[in-house]
Amino acid sequence: MLWHFYQEHPDFGFHVALFPNLGDKLYPGGEGELARVIAWCIDHDAIPHNHFYMHPRLDLTEPRWIPVEAERNDVYLRELLSMVEREDLISYMGNLIALPYSVWPNSKARRDALLSYVSPEGV
Repeated sequence: MLWHFYQEHPDFGFHVALFPNLGDKLYPGGEGELARVIAWCIDHDAIPHNHFYMHPRLDLTEPRWIPVEAERNDVYLRELLSMVEREDLISYMGNLIALPYSVWPNSKARRDALLSYVSPEGV
C-alpha cells in the first residue's frame, strides 16, 4: 500500500524500516517467494531489521537465549537473500532491533544480553 501511494505521490518519498520475525509464521507463497519479496523490499528502500526469530517476550526469556533469537533471525534473513542470489543486499542491513511486544528486558542480565548482540557482519 505504501509503495502504491508513493507511486501516485512521489513527493511523499519511500523509506521503510521493516521488523520481521521470521520463525513464527509461514509466508503464503513459501520460502522462495519470501526471499524474492525481501530482495524487492531492499531494492526499493524498505529495509528489514531484526524483531527476533520467534517473537519472544524478552522479560521472560533467559539471557543466554536473547542473542540466539536475534542471531537466528539475522542468519535466516541472510539465507533467504542467498536463495535468490542477492547477497549484495546484506550490506544495506545494520543492527537495528525492535523489541517484541515493546517490552524491555526486565533484568540487567537480559538487558546486557540484548545490548551486546552483534550482527553476523560484526555490527
